[in-house]
Amino acid sequence: ALFEATEPGQWMPAIDVADEPQHIHVRAELPGIDPKQVDVNVTEDRLVISGEKKHPESKAGNGWTRCESQYGAFSRAIPLPDPVDPATVTASFANGVLTVELTKTATSTSRKVPVQVK
Repeated sequence: ALFEATEPGQWMPAIDVADEPQHIHVRAELPGIDPKQVDVNVTEDRLVISGEKKHPESKAGNGWTRCESQYGAFSRAIPLPDPVDPATVTASFANGVLTVELTKTATSTSRKVPVQVK
């Protein structure tokens, strides 16, 4: 698989990757997730997005009669098509979508990327 869950049986958010001449753009659909529960880690050739979607607590007498939403921890490892510069990576979160912007380079390092809430 192009994108892998790092643990079998985990739910996996949808991921989109756009490969442009100088940049790589990654979007992850994370509806219902607190941005503070999302981690973005990048090395020269791999982006890992992980976090947790917590199940909402039901109130007494107001329980769910049907629940199709998926909850729990997730981790997606995305192999990058070209080396990137971890120092220039940005991550933003708006309307349930995480957007990660990566700049291509020929150097090799790694960095944890802070997620900015918009």
